Amino acid sequence: MKKKITVLLLLCFMLLSCILTGCKEIPDETADKTTAVPGTDTETDVVTETEEVTTEEIIVDEEPVFYEKSEKDPIDPAAADASGADWNSTINNANMLADGVQGKFTDAARHKFLFSNTNASLLYDLNTEGSKGIAAIYNADGKPYFEGVSDVCILLDDGSVFSASESLNNGRMNSHRLGYYYYDFRFCDQMFVSASAKEQITDGEGCYDIIANATTWRTHDTTKVVKSDGIMSFTINDSYDPYVMGKVKFDTTEYDAIQITLKTESAQTGNFYIVAGSQSNYNGEQNVGFRFNSGDWVTCVVPLSAIPDYTGYVTGFRIDVGEANGELIQIKELKAIKRGESASPFQLERVFHTYSDKMHEVVRIVAATEYEGGGRFESTIKIPADTVRKFVLKNKDGEVSELEGFDFSTTEYVGFDVKGTGVFGIIMPALEDNGDIRVELKDGYYVITRGKEIGGKVKIKGDAYFGHRIYTTTSHQFNDLRKEAYIERNPLTDVYITKSENSSKYAGYNALTGCYRFTISGSDFNRAYYREPDKHYKFNTLISGDGVVDRTVYIQTSEPVGQLECAAILDQNDLMMPIPLEVGKNFRGEIEEPFYDPNDTAYGEVYLPLTVGKDEVKKYTLLHLYQNWGNYPLKQLSFIAFHICYYHLSVGVTETNCIAPYYVYGKDGWTLPDFRANSAPLWSGQPQHTSAGRLYFLQYKDSDGNAYKSESQSADILSAGPVYADINMEYLSDDGKIKATYRHTEMPHKDENRTYYKIKLEVLEDVSIKDFKNNFSFFTFDGRSVIYSHTGYLNENNEMITEKVKKGDRMIKLGKEYPYYDYYDGNNEDSVNFALIVLGSDITVGGKKYDGNLVFHDVYDEILNYGSLSLDLDDVTLKAGDVLELNIILMPWGYSTSKDDHNVRDVREDSCIDPYKITVIKGEAVEDDFIPSVKASNGTAQFKISGGKNYCAIRVYGFENYTLPQMTAKADGAEVEFNVSSDHGYDGYQVYLDSDGTYSFSFVVNMDKASEYELTLKQ
Repeated sequence: MKKKITVLLLLCFMLLSCILTGCKEIPDETADKTTAVPGTDTETDVVTETEEVTTEEIIVDEEPVFYEKSEKDPIDPAAADASGADWNSTINNANMLADGVQGKFTDAARHKFLFSNTNASLLYDLNTEGSKGIAAIYNADGKPYFEGVSDVCILLDDGSVFSASESLNNGRMNSHRLGYYYYDFRFCDQMFVSASAKEQITDGEGCYDIIANATTWRTHDTTKVVKSDGIMSFTINDSYDPYVMGKVKFDTTEYDAIQITLKTESAQTGNFYIVAGSQSNYNGEQNVGFRFNSGDWVTCVVPLSAIPDYTGYVTGFRIDVGEANGELIQIKELKAIKRGESASPFQLERVFHTYSDKMHEVVRIVAATEYEGGGRFESTIKIPADTVRKFVLKNKDGEVSELEGFDFSTTEYVGFDVKGTGVFGIIMPALEDNGDIRVELKDGYYVITRGKEIGGKVKIKGDAYFGHRIYTTTSHQFNDLRKEAYIERNPLTDVYITKSENSSKYAGYNALTGCYRFTISGSDFNRAYYREPDKHYKFNTLISGDGVVDRTVYIQTSEPVGQLECAAILDQNDLMMPIPLEVGKNFRGEIEEPFYDPNDTAYGEVYLPLTVGKDEVKKYTLLHLYQNWGNYPLKQLSFIAFHICYYHLSVGVTETNCIAPYYVYGKDGWTLPDFRANSAPLWSGQPQHTSAGRLYFLQYKDSDGNAYKSESQSADILSAGPVYADINMEYLSDDGKIKATYRHTEMPHKDENRTYYKIKLEVLEDVSIKDFKNNFSFFTFDGRSVIYSHTGYLNENNEMITEKVKKGDRMIKLGKEYPYYDYYDGNNEDSVNFALIVLGSDITVGGKKYDGNLVFHDVYDEILNYGSLSLDLDDVTLKAGDVLELNIILMPWGYSTSKDDHNVRDVREDSCIDPYKITVIKGEAVEDDFIPSVKASNGTAQFKISGGKNYCAIRVYGFENYTLPQMTAKADGAEVEFNVSSDHGYDGYQVYLDSDGTYSFSFVVNMDKASEYELTLKQ
């Protein structure tokens, strides 16, 4: 009895202490600790510091704070005073949020995908049988609110249930938008299958065996088809366009899908083309794609009903699969099947509109065939009841903490405080026809169900959807949920275009995607390049708080042409602000997602966060940019919608590079799918250049013969333009032993496309490699569809060599004085050449500095040129702690008419032997591998810039505010007018908020007009 009284007194004292000290949470010092990353397949051992039983954390709930919409009158935008706007809060917040969203596959086979923002991370299972869907949502510390599949189901009126988690198709991740603040992570391709009737699909009865019945298999870019022991196989000869096709005959009314069991070495995507109905030949419309994992046998079921003319008899069947030369493709099952009652004719698209500090979900089903059977579709989340400390439910009548008697028809939000993790909630937007929500206590779980009726007839590729905001915090209080629910359901109303230009309009708050939308007319490539290079499309905007609560809002501006390149933002005094802007676009007509987005609507968009105080008025101007910025063409990095995640870079409107961080076709390693030469002729139809080859980074084979590529881990945009483009990308090798970091930098060069790369490989664990020079590649290029007849390189005697390409496989030892190699003189009239130039290296192998040569591995088999860069080493063990660094220039150049490689030699001269050089007079030099940089002293920087060619981007650090410094210049000793701006007066430079709280500026100088400039900047 005495012991119980002591414990009670202790608890009372702790409770009183919490009340008096503001309820500070008591840290759980004895909890198990792990360094595991949520969603990864490898975890460190759990370390338990003590076996003592811990006391559960005591939480005292805050007094609830509810918000009500103000009845204040709308402001007059013409008379509103924005002089008190706090732009520092927006600038600081935007830079804090920049690069706040990341996403990665958690394993080399891409079974799961994990994405995160500053508040939470979500793990999506793409291919575990019966568990395809959300696998877990974690807080910012990596602790789960729940684990176990969050499913989407279709429920028919007759009681049938079809589950996306049971899909025989693996899920697929794509994101059309990626950048500083916002990704739209899209999980696609899952079918809805009845688990109880699933065996109908896989039992093999009532099918048409294509392998057994097809005749006259023909091939393209592959070896002949071989059949042995029931397995059909072939090897890829040329990865440009490999496929096999055979004659078949089966009735489309009897079969509605293809079941394939295959095994590939690297390919993870395929397409079926069919000849059916009124069609007599294969064509681009009569096909359907599918995704799978490489390395093991995998079975996919691919519906054919979405193919436009799937009628009559199928008389021809073609399989397009294979990514790499020499890749073996094996197929042991290829059948036309009838899914029958085991499947619902819908496919899932689950979209997570993820911002740096919030997340919205849209659940969408798309019909593969016309449907009018009624029913509803639902998503569910199950939270173990014994992990919930408290929950709240809010509807029009108020907030409660009990299920009984609650009217879910007007639900505004639901929230659950999960022990040791924090509050998880769903906020319902104030939208009509957005489905419903309910919460049940069932079998020991709180089950949150979102659902919507499938009404009327749904046409082929028609859809139904609902959406909401997912709320998370590590706090165990509900007041922030209450505030965010108010913000979400009560968007600002005092939002205006103050001066309409180019049809600019405010289009309202989009509650499904979570941003305030503005629209404007736009330019196109030809008009921007030839007719209006200096035109900026302007949003003159006013936004005011609602008198109730401070908030951060996300702005989206949009043009309908789909050719937007870049953007800038000015304050009310027309000063450019250091707010990173996320820009992107979609071209119309490429139809990257033919099932989910058949219309392929064009758009150009800009995203940014603004802080808006409850009583604050902000005025600003946002500019849509296309060609020039100041006196020079702009240089930018943006997103572009495609069938994979894609960064797009250009000089003005002329594309230079594109980066595919997760590669182009599955795990093929192809990183730069668009690689365009400024020195090649422009196309006749628009100001663009032809692309060159396929480009791959780290690849190696260990001493046991296992081949490895790598997976993207994160991307940090350092500068998205409009002065220069700069991005850092981190990868991890498939065996987890090498961390690779790539810095990709571009200036607005017009003579050549010098793509600067810093490659840094950090060895995390020992890895042994036999015949290193043949089995380890820093970088690889192949000609794709072009055969190059000549190559050039710097030999081991530092002599510049050009020669005809010879059939065979050879290893060329390169010289040490800025080595290079190139390919040119292609057999295609519209071909572009390739070069790699080494600026410098710092390499440690086996704990010792490497002083040997780089080697150029040149392979030509009369179908493909293949060149890679390695070290002149044989059997090697890379040791943990080894670092291998290279600074290189990747350069597409010239044209098929090029008969020598003087372009490459010229760039080696101007970028390596006589590169851009900074000589500081006042201030100090700032080390940067590619961008000449200086730091001001007492508000002044004075320096000389010399060397190099064409347009050089310079960055100057160390200023106290974002007002453009006064700039004066001498060119070769003579004073010259130095004005970075065009007639607009506000353009020509870029401003940044740096990590130390100071500001830096970048701008461009033309190094072709003087051999040396002396520049002075004063603020």
